[in-house]
Order: sequence, then C-alpha cells, then structure tokens
Amino acid sequence: MDTYTLAVYSSLLAITVASALLLTHKYMFAGTAVGVNYIGYAALFLGISIAPLLLGFTQASTYIVLFSNCTYTIAFCLLLAGITIMRGASTSFLLVSVVITAFTIVFFVHNTIIVPSVASRIETRSILVVTVCLLAAYANYSGVKHDNKRAGFLLNLTLFINAAYMAFRTMFALTEGTIADYYLASDVHKLSFVVTTITVISLSFSVFWMLTDRMINKNYRSSITDGLTGLYNRRGLTELIPKFVQAGRENDISILLADLDHFKKINDTYGHEQGDKVIKHFGRVLQKACRENDACFRYGGEEFLVILPKVKQDQAMLIADRIRSHVKNTSITEQICCSYTVSIGFTRALFDDDWSSLVNRADSALYEAKSRGRDCIVQR
Repeated sequence: MDTYTLAVYSSLLAITVASALLLTHKYMFAGTAVGVNYIGYAALFLGISIAPLLLGFTQASTYIVLFSNCTYTIAFCLLLAGITIMRGASTSFLLVSVVITAFTIVFFVHNTIIVPSVASRIETRSILVVTVCLLAAYANYSGVKHDNKRAGFLLNLTLFINAAYMAFRTMFALTEGTIADYYLASDVHKLSFVVTTITVISLSFSVFWMLTDRMINKNYRSSITDGLTGLYNRRGLTELIPKFVQAGRENDISILLADLDHFKKINDTYGHEQGDKVIKHFGRVLQKACRENDACFRYGGEEFLVILPKVKQDQAMLIADRIRSHVKNTSITEQICCSYTVSIGFTRALFDDDWSSLVNRADSALYEAKSRGRDCIVQR
C-alpha cells in the first residue's frame, strides 16, 4: 500500500477515535473520567500531525514539516499526561511530559530550520516515542487506580510495541541515507502508519475496557453498600457470609451486633435529617474503630453488624468498647444534633454454628444489653 493511502487511513482513524474518546468523556462520564480527555486530544493531535501528507506536503515543505513534528510531539506528551492522570500515577510524570515537549520542539526547530536533516528528525521522533512510551508504561504500571489488569497489560503491550518499532526505525534511518521523496520511502517507514493504526485501535480499546470495568465495579459496589454510611448493606452481607462462615467447620470469627439507643426519640425530636446525620456519624465511628480486615454492615435502620475475623475474645471486647466509648465521647462534638449511646451484643462462633445461630446469639446478647439499661456490651 502506498504512503498516501496509509496516511489517509491513519489520520482519519486517529481523528475518529479522538472524537469517540472526547465525547465519551464529556457525555457518558460527564467529565468524571479524568485523563481520558487528554488521551482523546493525544489521538486528535496524532491525526493532525499526519494530515499534511494528505494535502501533498512532504519533508521538503519546511514549516509544514515543523508543524507536523510539533503536533506529533504534543500528541505523545498528552498521551503520557493522560495515562498518568487516568491511572492515578505520580504527578511528576506531568512535569516530565512538559519538559520533554519543550526540549523535543527545540530539537525539531534545529533539525528543520537551522540545520535541516530528515534523518535527524526521524531520530528525534524515535527517541521521543521510545522515551514517552516507556514512561507511560511505568505510569500505567505504578498507578494507584484499581483498573482491570488485562486492560493495563494490553495498554503496556501497545506502548512497548511502539517503543520497539521506533528503536528499530532509528537504527534503520542511521544506515539508510537521505530520503529524497517521503512518498517513495521504504517499507520500514511505511510501517510507521501501520503501527500508528494498531496503536490508536489498541489504545482506545484499552481505555474503554478500563472505563467499562470501572462502571461495572461502581454499579456492583453501589448495590452492596449502604448509600448513607458507605458500609455494606444486607445484600453485601449475604454475599460475604460464605467467606466468613462455613457449616460443619470451626469458624474463627466474632460478631458485634450494635443498636443505637433511643433512636426513634432522636428522629421524633430532631427530625429524620438529623437522624440520618447520627447514622452517618456512627458509620464513621465503626470505620475508625475497626481493623482493616473487619467487615462493617448497616444491618437495618439503626442496627449495625460487625464481623471480626481471627480475633481473640479480649481483642474483640476491646474493639466493642472502643466503639461504645467513642460514640459517647465524640457524638456531642462532631456537629450532630445530640449526644447518643449504643448497646452492643457480642458473641464468638462455635464449632457447630451456622450463620443463623450465630446472629441469634448476638441478637440475644443485644437484647440483654438493652434490658440492662443500654450503653453497655453483653457477651454470649
């Protein structure tokens, strides 16, 4: 296939993909998919950088060549910035992308206007792509966002293919000699359009894969968590029970069943909006008082359940008392309507327990705590 046809396909594809990414960012995710817009603009600038070949401009058209190379530089540095932001990598990559852009444009000005050299421009492009792709791959790898690992692998594979091809192209350009007519360039240089096409398709697929996976995880997470407190809800409890309790074997867990004292009175006196603030406050108390591996649930209304895996009895009692005392001491100072207390029933799993017998025993302990005057912990 000739250079012109390859350029047409590559440019139109890049601009089409750019439009899809930018529209997805603006309308489907309402601007919340941070970084995707940068990747969209990267694809757009990449398509624009190829466009002069569609209009008949070659390496002999000095300022058009400079424009093409500068937009190409901006495209790859926007790609680095987009991957950095989307994957939650270190912001130092953003500074590096700005520095690379500035230095690379200076080199292109030198190799286009001051000392014109087609080979030097190809070398500069290659060094740019190799450097940016390796940095972007590391930014993708080191990002803190929990994205689909297969999508991340595909993205890095795409970046490494680019880096490998451009490194090969640099070595080829050093031995090839001067290119008299870019439309008659060798197949090695034509291959750059094929690599560009593969890159744009694979890059967009990786990004959409990550975004789709995020959306699915977000929807799933919202289905198993309570909207008011952020704790697991009853559906979440149903899904997690098999992880903690298995019939016919020893289950090394303890559970706390907590109920806010006189909560109906709080709602009747201060209103349901203030009652919701009390519920949210207690949710924060649980998250602060419990360990990282503990599971906290809004069991229903003003009732909460905590699963404590692999904990000794005295440690479990310490956590329960920390919850009870923290409620009593902080509820009056954290901008909620009133102070309140909590009653807690505590039990440890026995060998022959199933989930129902375990919860019933905790519920019985909670009932006794209420009978004893509330604001206390009872173990059974």
